[in-house]
Amino acid sequence: MNLITMVVPHIVCHLTTQHTRFDPRIFQKECLGLANAGYSVTLYVADGRGPEAIQGVSIQDIGRAGSSVVSQYKDGFRIVREAAKRKAALYHFHDPVLLPACIWLKLQGHAVVYDAHEDTPMEKLTSEGLPLIKRLVYYVLFGTMEMVGAWMFDGVIAATPFIEKKFKRFTSRTALVANYPKVEEFEGSASMPSREHALCYVGAITKDRGIKEMMDVLGDFPGLKLNLAGPVDEGL
Repeated sequence: MNLITMVVPHIVCHLTTQHTRFDPRIFQKECLGLANAGYSVTLYVADGRGPEAIQGVSIQDIGRAGSSVVSQYKDGFRIVREAAKRKAALYHFHDPVLLPACIWLKLQGHAVVYDAHEDTPMEKLTSEGLPLIKRLVYYVLFGTMEMVGAWMFDGVIAATPFIEKKFKRFTSRTALVANYPKVEEFEGSASMPSREHALCYVGAITKDRGIKEMMDVLGDFPGLKLNLAGPVDEGL
């Protein structure tokens, strides 16, 4: 988290309306990592489960997020206005729908970092559930917001090398923090010879997340088992 050295280290706020409060990347790795390093960390969420404090991280809930497009952006401004009261040294947000609100937050003089989990413009453009005109509008809209935000924000954290390369075209203040598992998660696991000949995938089971390619792999390796865990796209 080298970008944090750019601001006075003390209070850090993480913001999300689209992820669960115990998201592995946000809570397990980033929030707990900061708390263990001595930072005062507050995670703002929108799941309706109320506030709590866990392992040095204060979780604040603004209430369950709405499902409509308009309400999602309204929730974005709600969570940002609430977090701004904390007067944190750094605001670290995780959802593309928070881009307008966090651009506003930056204009108020706060230090802001965008955590880009996915290539959102391309994700919108290739979404088979949307009409072509909507896909094009979302592609241009999110592409523009990301470009403007990257230029304004104090930093961008990318989840993959591809996303890192994309944002480095807009700003040198870009860092790669990949979603690798922690080494301690493998402590006590079975030795390699005794393990099942299988692959495991955890996440959304959709075409754009590569389910077809995963199934194709099974045909190339007889006897290989594929274990899937996650929500399944109804269109499959």
